[in-house]
Amino acid sequence: MYSAPGDETETPQVTPPADPQTPPAGTLADAPLAAYLLAEPFVAGKVVLDVGPRPARAAERLGRAGAREVLTMEGPGPRIELPDGAVDVVLCVARLTAAGDLERHRWLAELRRVVRSGGFCLVRIPAVSASGRGSLAREGLVELLKAHFPLVDLVPESPISALSFLAPGTDEVAVNEELATFAAEPTHYVALCAEAGARAWHLPESLIVPLRGEGAERVLAGAQDLAALREELEGAEARYEDACKERDALRDMVMTLQDQSDRNEDALSTLRREAERHLRQLSDDASALELTTLEKDRLEKRAASAERALESLGAQLQQRTAELSALERELARLRVAKAAG
Repeated sequence: MYSAPGDETETPQVTPPADPQTPPAGTLADAPLAAYLLAEPFVAGKVVLDVGPRPARAAERLGRAGAREVLTMEGPGPRIELPDGAVDVVLCVARLTAAGDLERHRWLAELRRVVRSGGFCLVRIPAVSASGRGSLAREGLVELLKAHFPLVDLVPESPISALSFLAPGTDEVAVNEELATFAAEPTHYVALCAEAGARAWHLPESLIVPLRGEGAERVLAGAQDLAALREELEGAEARYEDACKERDALRDMVMTLQDQSDRNEDALSTLRREAERHLRQLSDDASALELTTLEKDRLEKRAASAERALESLGAQLQQRTAELSALERELARLRVAKAAG
C-alpha cells in the first residue's frame, strides 16, 4: 500500500520501450515493481534512466507508460557514465536498499547530477537501516535526501492484510473507513525528489497493489529475513576488511624484519672482514700478539652476538610468515562464505 503525501562506473544501456499494445502479463506484482506505478503517469515522452537491480517486468511497465527512451545500468560502478542533466527521470528502486550512508550519499549525488532541470528522481529506501539495527526515522530519510534534492515527497510503503469483496458488475473498490489503521508500519519509503520549483509529479490518491505470494505476512517475513542477511553480510564484510588490514600489517612487519635481517647481515659481514684484517695484523706483528688476541676475542664475541641476533630475527621471520599463511587461508574461507551468502 502506498499512501500519497497529504492524503551504493558503468555505461547505461538503451532498452527499447515495450510495445504499448502488449497486454499485461497474468502475474501479480512484487514490491519493487509496484513502486513503478507511482512514476508511470509522468514518464510519457521522457528519457528515463532505470538503475538496476530492477524487477523483471520494469521495462514492460515503462514501455506501456510511453517512455520515449529507457537507459539501464547494472552493477555498483562508482559513477554513472552520463553527462550532467542527461535524463528526465531516474528510477532507483533497489540500489540503495543495502547501502550504507556514505554509499547512499554518493549514489544520490550521481542521480541528482544526471537529472535535467524540470525532471525528477524516484528512489525506494527501506524504513530500517541497512544494517538491520533500528529504524531509519522519516526525518532522517528527509535529511538524507534533502542534502541532494531541495524538493522531496516521501510516500510510505506498508504491507496490509485484507479481504476483498468484489461485487459483480462493478469496477470500483471501497475501503471500510472503520479499518483506517489496518496497514502496518512502513517497510520502505518511496521518495520523489527534484530541484526546487514546481513538482513534476502529482499524487492525488493512495494505491493498494496486490503482491505475489501469500500476502502481507510473507512480505514482512521476507523483509525481516533480508534484514538479517544484510546484517550477516555486513558483519562478514567488516571481518574481511579487518583481516585485510591485519594481513597488510603483517606484511609490513615481515618487510621490516627482512630489512633488519639484511642490515644485520651487512654488519656481520663487516665484523668478519674486520676480524680477518686483525688476524692478518697478528701474523705480521708478533710484538702485539697479546693485545691483538684480546681484540680478536672481543670481535668474535660481537660476531657471535650478531649471529645470535640474526638467528632470533630469522625465527621471528618464520613465525610471522606462518601467521601470514594462516591469515591468507582465513581470507580465502571468508571469501567463499561471502560468495555463498
